[in-house]
Amino acid sequence: MKHYKRWKKTGDPNGTLRVKRQGVEPCVIAGCEGTYFNRGWCKKHYARWYKHGDPLYRVRGEVRDGCRQCQDCKRDLPVEEFATYKTRCRPCGAAHAAAKRAPYEPKRYLPAICDMCGTPFMGNAKQTRYCSRDCASANKNRANWPHLNARRARLREAFVEKFDRIEIFERDGWVCGICGGDVDPDTAWPDPSSASLDHIVPVSRGGKHERANAQCSHLACNVKKGASAA
Repeated sequence: MKHYKRWKKTGDPNGTLRVKRQGVEPCVIAGCEGTYFNRGWCKKHYARWYKHGDPLYRVRGEVRDGCRQCQDCKRDLPVEEFATYKTRCRPCGAAHAAAKRAPYEPKRYLPAICDMCGTPFMGNAKQTRYCSRDCASANKNRANWPHLNARRARLREAFVEKFDRIEIFERDGWVCGICGGDVDPDTAWPDPSSASLDHIVPVSRGGKHERANAQCSHLACNVKKGASAA
């Protein structure tokens, strides 16, 4: 069987098989006592190359020639300098501990007014427009619709008048101009019965984006009407 395997791999029953390198040959890194794993390195150096791109990458807290690298100042210092702190030298460790003992500074809150309901509230650096999530979700689609309607009108070189759709809804008394039914102000998009801004003469037919050509309508009625003139 031995000579048969040699003949099958080398073509000669007395041929020499390739010696298995893994676990037999030493690591090519000078001073390393590990055995070959891959690319000429032991498993430890291969893992550092695979993760950091360098087989000699220095991990945190590693001791080389009796010295250890500080995590903050990156200096190579004797191990005795790390007696109190594991990965930081004594000056850096003391500064880090003093920073952790510093008093907690609360977030700064600034007075603001909700863009949706107009209620004054105390906002922070991230929240200065809406007083609650309900107001933010209710105003999410409302904030974009004037820009979309204006953009559609500009593409067709129509006249554009800046106004808020809520103004049109209140002018019409929250009554649908297509079916004549009442529109519930508390119903939010995409409910079919929610409020929608309808152009009496569609923009695609030469209508203008102005107060005189706008009316309140149900979303379902507006979609059903489409680009028709009536």
